[in-house]
Amino acid sequence: DRDLDGGAAQVRAYDPARVMERGWSMTRRGDGTLVRSVAEVAQGDLLITRFADGEARSTVDEVEAAS
Repeated sequence: DRDLDGGAAQVRAYDPARVMERGWSMTRRGDGTLVRSVAEVAQGDLLITRFADGEARSTVDEVEAAS
């Protein structure tokens, strides 16, 4: 039973909704694909950012990679 409880706790810890409640967000391109890198976006792209309490749509003005 303890193994099952431990596994359930791990699953809850990785639940995207719980992660977003801690202040993280998830950003997708306008076509729905997940953005994992600045290299995946370009000026003018529509981005949809999901927060714990809703979402925001934005347009990329400028892209700057880390140096």
